[in-house]
Amino acid sequence: MKILMFGRGAVSSLYGWALEKAGHTVDFYVRPGRIAQLPAELTLDIYDPRQKKADRHVTGSWRPSLREDLPADHDYGLIFVSVHEQQFESVATFLATRASQATILICTNFWGDPQKAAASLPQDQLAWGFPSAGGGVSDQGVLRGGFLKNMTFGTFGTEPSPRERDVRKLFSDAGFVVQENRDFRGFLWTHFANHAGLSAQVLRAGSMTEVMTNSHHAKQAIYNVREASKVLTARGVDIRKQAELTPFRIMPAWLLSSLLPLAFRSNPSLQAMAAGHTKPQEIVQFYDDFMANTFGVSLPRLEAARART
Repeated sequence: MKILMFGRGAVSSLYGWALEKAGHTVDFYVRPGRIAQLPAELTLDIYDPRQKKADRHVTGSWRPSLREDLPADHDYGLIFVSVHEQQFESVATFLATRASQATILICTNFWGDPQKAAASLPQDQLAWGFPSAGGGVSDQGVLRGGFLKNMTFGTFGTEPSPRERDVRKLFSDAGFVVQENRDFRGFLWTHFANHAGLSAQVLRAGSMTEVMTNSHHAKQAIYNVREASKVLTARGVDIRKQAELTPFRIMPAWLLSSLLPLAFRSNPSLQAMAAGHTKPQEIVQFYDDFMANTFGVSLPRLEAARART
């Protein structure tokens, strides 16, 4: 399949590399003028759990195919969109007249309403997913990060369409384990709130790795996540049905704060993803966006994090 990755950020680069390795033709759309600014070749430092154990640490170089134009009558079968929520409106406007016959797979973290955000796009060509990859691209052109083997796809209370099932098969054939979620709005909001709570502690700890390996910071992050979940309840999300919140909700903080560092240290994918985030401000953006709209819920712990001490 011909696949277009929108942008050349870390998530797009990681999945673009994986899909190209799976035999697909992959291009990256970047803004006019960006090709001259970006390194032509990326140095890889990736942890890939889909591989045999000895081959999971991927190194070497990779030359992604970049383009600065997208004609309305292109022949891509899939357009992969994973951008910051604040960028999504302009991306949707751009793609609204350039979708052609492609399926548009939206893998963006939303705190607003995802369906409203995508209203300008052809609805029968949309598929929704959530990236289980992370990391960063350094100024020197090093793509550092990792994948989780699972990847979540979702719908808003419906069964997947044939087009959506085709996208799931594409990723399954590439070695990812597909997970389904029928309450994708609640899923996205839950992850955003969870990440905001963790990010608030990054303001104090300095990095996500420190939060996840230091039991004191882990414990404070747990309290942050619990407080952030109050906003989910105010928005109508049944947090009892959100698996991502279950350990934060039912386990004593002292116990979970001891287990989180153990879980992190035993998961090379999570370590690689955290190590690739060399710019803490990108992680903290979740906190800032979350705090910009808390739906009237009082959040004293998270408010205190604004001091960033």
